[in-house]
Amino acid sequence: PPTILSVDKIEDKYLIVSSGGFGGYVNLWTYENGNLNKIIDTTDKQIILKARFVDSNHILCGHLSSEVSLLQISTSREIYNKQLSSSRFSDFAIDKEKGLAAFTYESGIIDIIRVDSADEVKKLQGMNVDNVYKVDFKNGVAVGAGQDRRLSIYNTNLDNKKYIKGNFILYAIGLNTSGSKVAVAMSEDNSISLINIQSGKIEKKLKGQHSKLHTILFKGNNIIYSASDDNVVMKWSLK
Repeated sequence: PPTILSVDKIEDKYLIVSSGGFGGYVNLWTYENGNLNKIIDTTDKQIILKARFVDSNHILCGHLSSEVSLLQISTSREIYNKQLSSSRFSDFAIDKEKGLAAFTYESGIIDIIRVDSADEVKKLQGMNVDNVYKVDFKNGVAVGAGQDRRLSIYNTNLDNKKYIKGNFILYAIGLNTSGSKVAVAMSEDNSISLINIQSGKIEKKLKGQHSKLHTILFKGNNIIYSASDDNVVMKWSLK
């Protein structure tokens, strides 16, 4: 069966990126009211690793080649396609207002771009010296989970930056809605550290996940969902 590479949801519409087999090319689908609609086919020869809704008619895509594209669903038309880096793409995140996005790569750099044009707003660098696997971006705060065992923290509102060293490669990371706390897997026991962005101090450790974490998501400021390489998804309440 095809591998699901990326999933997103807006209202009652789902967005799915699935592997297409030969050459690593993908299919891009929307699913709504029982109807599955293909937007991109493997014959289009696109290697998209992640896609997110901007609104119900537009999709932002991150390509393996570190291109970013904006697609219009109703016409299947590409509004723009722009090369962001010469390094391999790793991850991207869109802010809550859907106006800005953070893209990251093997280089360890995080680029903040405008969603409507892909124009660069800020280039964030210096806190990771190797591949950043995951990025999150909320309320002007960008965080990166690095192969160099560093959690990078950039506050674009205050124009400051720092990093916190873990004792294991960082694969999963997530910011709360306000951008005041980050949850990150940074130790071999698969626990999740809850860190205060301002102080850099660990406020809590969440223990119970039994294999390597690959996804951490906040719902608001007090609920966390985490998923690992096994078939377990955990829900954590911080209250």
